[in-house]
Amino acid sequence: MVKTFVNCVKIELNFANGLVYYYLVAINVAHDATKFSHLQAQAS
Repeated sequence: MVKTFVNCVKIELNFANGLVYYYLVAINVAHDATKFSHLQAQAS
């Protein structure tokens, strides 16, 4: 019973870590995209 609960908590934590990781990646991609579009706007 306890072991199952611990495994569930571990899965939840892994899931949360994955969400945070993808969230940070998405922010970085969005930031790079805005920077890139600014550079393109200046170039044209």
